[in-house]
Amino acid sequence: MSTGKMVPYTTILNNKEDQSDSLLIKLEKLFLFLPRSEGVEVYKNFDDQIRTYLNKINGPSKDVASQLLDRGAILMLINSKKSSNILGAKSSTSDGKLLFVGIECSAFDVEITNGDIGNIEELINQVYYQFIRHIIDTFPEIQKNQDLHTLLIQYYTFLLLKSLRIPTLVDKKVEVLKYITGIMYYKHFLNMDPYLAKERSLSLIDPKFQKEIESMIPDTFILKYTDIKDIIKLIIDTKLVFDTPNNLTYHMLNSLKVISFLSVTSTFSHLLSSIIASLSSIDFYKPLLINKPIQEHIESILIPYFTKVKYIEFSKYTVTSTKKEE
Repeated sequence: MSTGKMVPYTTILNNKEDQSDSLLIKLEKLFLFLPRSEGVEVYKNFDDQIRTYLNKINGPSKDVASQLLDRGAILMLINSKKSSNILGAKSSTSDGKLLFVGIECSAFDVEITNGDIGNIEELINQVYYQFIRHIIDTFPEIQKNQDLHTLLIQYYTFLLLKSLRIPTLVDKKVEVLKYITGIMYYKHFLNMDPYLAKERSLSLIDPKFQKEIESMIPDTFILKYTDIKDIIKLIIDTKLVFDTPNNLTYHMLNSLKVISFLSVTSTFSHLLSSIIASLSSIDFYKPLLINKPIQEHIESILIPYFTKVKYIEFSKYTVTSTKKEE
């Protein structure tokens, strides 16, 4: 079975029916990808295996993968940087239309020469992950949903309690953790002004503790850190835990594993995608299954956006030229 030509970095595609219509594909990572026009037989086998698996499952990930598969919008990728921590990518037009989602072949044991899939469960999960990232990046109103942020802060608080191996905290200390988690969440993921982040986070905690907690955590602590990973230092500064930053970071990495850790300390879209993907993950995002009811609630907020996605009929286009990223 012929593999076809892997296409690098920046690629120009032309509509087979209208040569005046072209697309510029620029992947967010330095991937090579296999266009469907260059691997017809490979993709036939690839698609058949996905369809067979999808017939055995139910849920939102099945619906998303089925829709993308019918559009020929799931592509095989190879990461030219050889990083094992990058599992996939998405590609969209400048006006927010989805072109395709891609999966990194080696991460899911996909044989690029014939389309055989070794880890199909996680492959479908990654398709869902990248689709959710597109939803979040395309619809800015999602970031304005305060109910969603409240759920995410609750989730992140539970995540920290579990992954950092923090001993059982009394009520007030749990509220302190929720408060500083909210501040760091708003600052890191939403780039919010520190004082507004403080105000929003204070409103999330038990009113009977608000004044006391506000007075015990000075503004210097709030201004000192901006990266979500620095929450470990803030936990130590506020004396919630008596430990070293290195030791707590080790606990978190050991608990979450690298891919999950990178996802929940990266961007807003990666955070949400990984939280939702963990609901059906058996491997990469499984450590992030912390509180299923909260995570299912988060997913339910995003599902109405699934039908609002607009697409480019990617299968109509064929490769005409490529150029390496400068």
